[in-house]
Order: sequence, then structure tokens, then C-alpha cells
Amino acid sequence: MSDYTYIDSVEEAQRLAAALSQHKWVNFDTETTGLDPHTSEIRLMQFGIEENGSVHSYLVDCFKVPPSVFRAVMESDESPMFVGHNLAFDCKMLLSNNIRIRRVWDTMVGAKIVEAGMQHMVGKHNLAAVAHRTIGIELDKAQQQSNWAGDLTDEQLEYAALDVQYPYQIAKVLQSMANKEGLDMTLALEMNVVPVTAWMEFRGLHVDEAVIERLKVEYAQLIEEREATVREMVGMRPVTKERKVRLTADERDALAISRGVARKEVEQWRTVTEVIEEPWNLESGKQIMEWMRSNGIAIPKKKAKDDDGNIVYKETVDADALEQMEHPFARALVNYRRVNRALNVYVEPLLGCRNPITKNVHCSLDQCKDSGRYSASKPPLQQIPRDSDLRSMFVPDPGKLLIISDYSQIELVLIAMMSRDPVMCDLFKKGGDLHAHTATNLFGVSFIQKGDARRKDWEHGATFDGISPWSEANKARSIAKNFNFASWYGAWVDTVARIIRKAGHNMPNDQIETMLKAMHTNHPTIVSYFEQVTAKAIEAGYSETIIGRRRYYYKPRTRAEAKAISLEANNTTIQGSGADINKAGLIEIYKHRLDLRMTIHDEVLVVTDPDKAEENARLVQDLMVQGAMKIVERARCPIDKDVPIKAETKVGTSWAEK
Repeated sequence: MSDYTYIDSVEEAQRLAAALSQHKWVNFDTETTGLDPHTSEIRLMQFGIEENGSVHSYLVDCFKVPPSVFRAVMESDESPMFVGHNLAFDCKMLLSNNIRIRRVWDTMVGAKIVEAGMQHMVGKHNLAAVAHRTIGIELDKAQQQSNWAGDLTDEQLEYAALDVQYPYQIAKVLQSMANKEGLDMTLALEMNVVPVTAWMEFRGLHVDEAVIERLKVEYAQLIEEREATVREMVGMRPVTKERKVRLTADERDALAISRGVARKEVEQWRTVTEVIEEPWNLESGKQIMEWMRSNGIAIPKKKAKDDDGNIVYKETVDADALEQMEHPFARALVNYRRVNRALNVYVEPLLGCRNPITKNVHCSLDQCKDSGRYSASKPPLQQIPRDSDLRSMFVPDPGKLLIISDYSQIELVLIAMMSRDPVMCDLFKKGGDLHAHTATNLFGVSFIQKGDARRKDWEHGATFDGISPWSEANKARSIAKNFNFASWYGAWVDTVARIIRKAGHNMPNDQIETMLKAMHTNHPTIVSYFEQVTAKAIEAGYSETIIGRRRYYYKPRTRAEAKAISLEANNTTIQGSGADINKAGLIEIYKHRLDLRMTIHDEVLVVTDPDKAEENARLVQDLMVQGAMKIVERARCPIDKDVPIKAETKVGTSWAEK
């Protein structure tokens, strides 16, 4: 039995609130009538505090005591550290009661940080699993799904009391593990961003119903047209089928005579085999590969793992594989699938995702993927392509405007900063155009830089001696931009080719390989830096971001596995560092009470009143840079701190306007 006190009066709750302020840490949890903070209520607020050498649980019945009793102690800068598991959920429930909790320590987030990359070994991150791994305690979570809206049972109260017995004990173990691995700064950053994550989930994004309905019609028509194109190519599928046919009396008599048996001993049915035609299932990889084989089209192969964990190469017709193919059928199928996915994954489900109370879409955010980046689900906003049609569905609340801000070329800036490549660093310090610089090196084109009085006329077709035509230079810059973003992580030639093809450019693989070699020749410092990242990941078993965030890797058994780890480590080092910077910016925006709604990698969306739009846009931009510089100043690795980090901001009426 846990030692607990049940509180159902405001006076007792006020005394508890005063007592909480005297503690450095408090275990915290809530039990609620549901999972939606907009339609559910807090039934219990549980607090666990140390008294006389042990933890005593206090259970506050919020059907009788308003949660607002604890607002002051929870929102104070001097508040205790509230320790719990998956606290983003509890933070949202508090937000529904107008409480913005200030200081939290989330044991689920802590476990994800110290175990990043090891989930296949350690298992789940729910409270029971984490408690078992860290302090050897077995927790019974059977009452979690019970009815918390009715009269509370002794079993429910016992369960609620037990949930606030151990969080601080777990946190101490995780903090010790983090300190040993140099993850203390990562932990601090992530704990500060937990309330920010909760805020973004709680507020959600508004969607334009008229735009969604228009896209439904347009995309349905496009799907019909593109499907017709594919079906014209593939024709009908011949299928061999068997069916049972009842024998006639004459047929049975003839069989009986031929066999020399009585009629009653002859079967009543015979099997008929026939070939019929039916439409190919364009969503079936098996049928698509069947058609390709029958028409002599080579099927691409993709790296995968077999049941024993060995790297193998399997035939596939997934989106990435088809993107690499030049065959007209592959191009037609890609075009069909792309719009079909847009309609069925991003457009059709969106209205059904709206909350009945807020009319907004509220994502579920995982702030601690292995790389440190956010991941969004229900709906998967972070997977939405940079497509103006799709992004136009997301708008500010009625009567408001949307601030869209992102870090300018942050991954390339971080590559320059962390590799200390003299060419890239110098270019960024001078405010140069890296993509134009790369285009000049790869294609020999020349540019008129922004700020030059001739630039506008040049973009409109005017020609100047010694300067490439705008159409030629702009196309070269577009290809170079994709090269810059794709080529430094150790990607294979066909991967870079796919990225360039998605951007609308077709180039043979041998030309891409030549250009990659030229890029690497021009930037040996970057090549050396990523070689060091790879060596560390393989030999030491982890990669690190700018603040020392780690992602762990298993020991490779084959060259293919080593290559896969190299790609993962190079990506994680830079993209994870970008996530560190982005989260620092989010914290600054949240501190200033701006209405932050969503983050997508290096981009943030903020809703604002129109009369404060320009002022708040400048503030968001400044705060993002301030957050970034806090990370830069505390970098745990050698970097060039003089490389500037910039943010670009736009005010608009939809997400599509940037």
C-alpha cells in the first residue's frame, strides 16, 4: 500500500500548494476523464513529495477542488521541478485550466535521450518499462484505462498514489547516466521544450474548409486522368481462375459408363480453368512487379534487412525506387501515386482530424526522435511536401495572420560552421549566395548578385556581357541547390539523382558522379570532417550534435552496414544540430508568450493579430536567432562561431505563402 492523502477541500489544497513551494522537486501526474484536453477533465492531480525520508502521495480530487489552486506555484520561476512521465500530456490538461507550468523533468524524454538509437535493444519508453530498466520496479498499469469520471475506488486511488512514488528516483538515474555521457545540456534543452511541445499540440492549426473541398475535386480529377494514362500503358491483367460446374445427368451417365461404375459413384462437380482479364491493382507492388517482369523492365532493388539482421537487396517499386527510373511507365506511375497520396493521406483525412471544440487540427508531436528532430502524427504535418496547394489548407484563426519563419540554409550553415571549411565559412560571413557559388564551380555560369542595380532587368531577360542568361543561370543554381543539400551526407549517386529529379531536373548518373567528385575536391575540409564523424560512429558507437546530443549505433558486421551507419551519423550530426538550434528558438518564442502553433524541422508557424503582425514577425525572427546563438556559444565541439545564423520571416494568410 502507498502512503497517500486524499484531498477534496479547497483549504487543504491551498495548504498543499504552499507546502509544494518549499520543495526543490515534486513528483507529478494527472488522471483524466479522457485524452483530449479540450473535451476531457482532470479528475486527480497527484503530487509526491519527500517527507521524513520517504515519498508521500497527495491526491487532489479536481471534481471538488479547481486546479487553479496550484496555478501560482506551477507558473512561478521559483517553482519546484515537477517530475513525471510523458508530461506533455499533463501540461496540455493544465493548459485547458489556464495553467502554464514552468519547470518540468520528463522521465520519458530523459529515457529517449540517453537511449537514442537503442530502442531496438531497450524496448518501449512507457512508465512501466522505464521504471523497470532504471530502478527495477514493476508497476501495474491496469487501472490506467479505468473510468475516472465516476466514484473513485480504492484500487484507483492506490494506483494514482503509486504513480507519483518513483518519478524523481527514475529521473536521478537518468540524469546520472546523461551526465556520464555529456548529455546534461541536451537534457536541459529538452526539458525546457516540453511545455512548448504541449502548447503547440494544445493550440493546433486552423484549416480552410473551402480550400480542402476544392483540392478534393481537383485532385480527384487529376487522379482519374493520371490513372487512365497508366492503365492505357499496362492494359488488362490476364488471370487464371478455377470454378466449379455441376455435371448434367447425361455427363454423369457418360462418366459412369466409361468408368464401369454406378452413376451414384460419379462426382457431381467438375473444375473448369479459364483465363479472364481484370484491371491491374496500381497500389499492389506485387502486381506492378509482375507487369514489369512480363514486359522486360528491370525492377530496382533497395537495401533492407533480412530476419537475421543482415543487409540484403530486395526488389521494390516504392516511391523512392520508381523515382530513380527513367522508363515512361515509372514516371507515369509516380505521377499517379503522388497525387493519389496527396488526396488520401493529406487532404481527405484533414477535416476528420479537426477537434470538435476548437475546429483546429491538433498534431501529436514526438519531440525526441533519435536525431533530436520533432515528428508529427495524426495528421503527419511534417511529411507534407513543400507544395503550395497542400500548404494552402493551413491558415491562421479567423481574423488573424500567420507568421512563417525559418532558419536560412541552416544545414549548410552548420556544415560550414562545424567542419570549419574556409571556403563556405568565408562565403557565409560575406553574405554570399552558396548555391550560385556552387553553380559557378559546377557549370561555369556567372551571376549578377542580389543588390546589384542590374539584377531586376537580368531576371526579366536582359543580357549583359560576361554574365550568363537568367534562365541558364537560374536552372544551374536550382540544380546546385539540390546538390548542396544532398551531397554532403555521403549519399549514393542514385540518391542524389532522385533528389535532383524530384526538383524537375534530369541528369545522367555519370555526370552526377563527376559533379560530386568536383564538389568534394573543392571542399576537402568538409570531406575530412564527415570522415571523422563516420569513424567515430563506427569505432565509438555514437555520433554527436553541436551540444553533445548522442545517437548510438550497433557495431557493423558488413561494409553495407558500415555505410548505412555512416549515412545515419552524417545526417544526425547536422540535422540533430539543426534541431538543437530550432528548439532553442522555440523556447525563446514561447517565453515571450507569442502564439506558437507548429514547428516543421527548421520552420515555425505563429498566429498573430494583424495590427501587431510586422512587429511580431520581427520579434520571432530575432528570437530565433537569439536561441540559435545560445546554442552556438555553448557548443561542445570546435566550430567557427563567426559564421552567421539568419532567420527569414514572412507574414501571410496561409502556410503556402513562404
